[in-house]
Amino acid sequence: MDFNKMTAQDMRDFWHVVPESSRLMRDNISESVWLALHNTCAGANFTVPKHSQRRGARKWGQLASVLGEEGTQQLAHHYGGEVLQVPVLRAVHVVQRSRWLRRRFQELTTQQGMKPGAAVLALCIELNAAGQPMTARQIMASL
Repeated sequence: MDFNKMTAQDMRDFWHVVPESSRLMRDNISESVWLALHNTCAGANFTVPKHSQRRGARKWGQLASVLGEEGTQQLAHHYGGEVLQVPVLRAVHVVQRSRWLRRRFQELTTQQGMKPGAAVLALCIELNAAGQPMTARQIMASL
């Protein structure tokens, strides 16, 4: 239930709410590198090293630990020396959470036979335990 992580399927499902800057970035790097970058560096601004030697060695190593050597090379090829801003995909996270809430609410009411009010309370407890607290009113608005 981590709404901050994206999969390849999420990317395809929610592409319409991905910011334009991120879409352009996806045109220049592979899908797996794009996903790794957004899943680990969302909200970060950093200068992309041009190569792995000298000045950029430390940052290159940090990026390679997240993106892999090939992914870091892709990033350096297209963005080396530039400041890269990795946007937080907030709109995607909201859509993911709303989809999960509707699916989970449906499970609780149809498969487990809970009344709607009890299902909303169960969702409140479940989300709070997962560190993603929402009020009953917020949940009802998302359904």
